[in-house]
Amino acid sequence: VSQSRYKDAIVAQGIVPVKRAIITYEFWFKDKRRHDPDNYACCAKNVMDALVECGILPDDDFTHVPELRIKQGGIGVPQIILYLEEIE
Repeated sequence: VSQSRYKDAIVAQGIVPVKRAIITYEFWFKDKRRHDPDNYACCAKNVMDALVECGILPDDDFTHVPELRIKQGGIGVPQIILYLEEIE
């Protein structure tokens, strides 16, 4: 998925900007096949860049995003659900 599609989705959700956050990526799959979490870590790059470009995060470095989490959501419509937990 291109960064511009991520940007469109971020803008459509009306996400409130934060200074620092723990970000969790929840991946939903269409079937019960085996999926390796590290294969999906690459998706984080385009999403993080889009969050910065949209003004949701000031930067995507460790100062602003000290922790990234990747988890499986379940079986259903293939999608990525993004959770931003604002931290001090």
